[in-house]
Amino acid sequence: MKYYGRQEGLLDLPTHDDHPDFYLVLAGPTSPPGASKDGLRPFVIDAVFLFESVTLVPALRKRGVRLGTATSVASSFWKEAMLFPEARSSLLSLSPEQFSLLSNFRQLG
Repeated sequence: MKYYGRQEGLLDLPTHDDHPDFYLVLAGPTSPPGASKDGLRPFVIDAVFLFESVTLVPALRKRGVRLGTATSVASSFWKEAMLFPEARSSLLSLSPEQFSLLSNFRQLG
């Protein structure tokens, strides 16, 4: 499980081949490029994503992406992995109660 204060399209992935089965990512608000320096990062959850390692890691390697700290993950992968606020992932569906509970952590106004 990973938490990022901002959605920046980055995911910390180990460089070795020993990955967990899934990466559950909780993320704060979307951040425009270059806007994160010295910015506030309140603990909010604006989005939740679920990545399956056996599909994500080979797909990134096929694209020539280097794994490690701040691995750049294309927006198409993020869209496919989204559980909240939009249910796009084919891996898992949130119950109405889970969705409601996560909504309590969204950024206000």
